[in-house]
Amino acid sequence: MNPNDRIIISEDEFNLLKESRKILAAGLAIEEKYEVLLTNYEDFEKEILSSALESELKRPKDYSDFRPLTVRCNIRIINLVTACRLYIDHIMQHIHDIIPAEEEGMNLIKQFCSEKYDNNIEYQFMEKLRNYVQHNSFPVNSTSVESWVVKNDNSGSEIASTIELICDKKVLEDSDFSRAVLARLEDQIFLKQMIRKYIECLSEVQGKVRSIVSERLLGARETINGYINHFKNEIDNNTNGLYALAYDDNGQRQDKIPILLNWDDLRISLEQRNRVLINISKCYVTGESRKK
Repeated sequence: MNPNDRIIISEDEFNLLKESRKILAAGLAIEEKYEVLLTNYEDFEKEILSSALESELKRPKDYSDFRPLTVRCNIRIINLVTACRLYIDHIMQHIHDIIPAEEEGMNLIKQFCSEKYDNNIEYQFMEKLRNYVQHNSFPVNSTSVESWVVKNDNSGSEIASTIELICDKKVLEDSDFSRAVLARLEDQIFLKQMIRKYIECLSEVQGKVRSIVSERLLGARETINGYINHFKNEIDNNTNGLYALAYDDNGQRQDKIPILLNWDDLRISLEQRNRVLINISKCYVTGESRKK
């Protein structure tokens, strides 16, 4: 593209392009934060499977055998709850960048999150656990290898095994952990179930966010694409290095906005790849063979 090729646009058009880019940047940020959340959840589930396999092969017997498993699982959970907090905190600002009217954006998501929190003890527990991890101690107090018989019509019985991650209610009671939340829980709190339901809730939040911002994102993309096509039709089909420039009355450049959409293609790709996890708390991955 010839750097001297240009089309004159108005100040209002420049501001519209600038706002459209801001909207798409916020949309991409939302999807990237969601991917960080899902990646950390994936790492957590992989650790469970890896630890279960290691336990099956090496048969841990005492504290020194179990401790490395416990440390690794604590690392995964700490990373996960940190990613969850980052997601929740940041999307509010990103939503505001897309829909400035709080009653149409932020307030709707806050209300949705509040409903999820009120209706799910797992959500309540995990939110409090994040504060506990930040200010007190690690989430996993003990681990155990659990095995059970699985009957199979074709080959008789098989043995399945997993790792359970346990948080001791009494340990939490010695901190400032919410008494109202603890009152609803058993003495041993099994963290896998808590985490899976919590991630399911946050994934549903992401689905709600997408539905709220989708129209504004589409409009912003169409705006930028319209100016790209306008340049193609009027000047040159090559739009690499296309910018919108703002000058003051003295001809001094005040602002510069790249006009392109390949980075927004990434947002669309992330949205397509990272689905909303429906009923993930009721699903699990197994190494069981179904072909006999």
